[in-house]
Amino acid sequence: MLAAVLVSARAPFAGSYVVMHASTNDGLIAVHRGGTRVRKMHTSRRDTFISINDRPVAT
Repeated sequence: MLAAVLVSARAPFAGSYVVMHASTNDGLIAVHRGGTRVRKMHTSRRDTFISINDRPVAT
């Protein structure tokens, strides 16, 4: 939650994004473009979202 607030307040880009864990631990957060460029791959893992045909916008 804190990472999502920081991204929305300080990021040099605008739009709809998904901010979630990039791995199964708390060490890295990935920022994915929203809409059709991100997909939920798991129901219970922390790193459930991946960018489709693209890289995360930021980590």
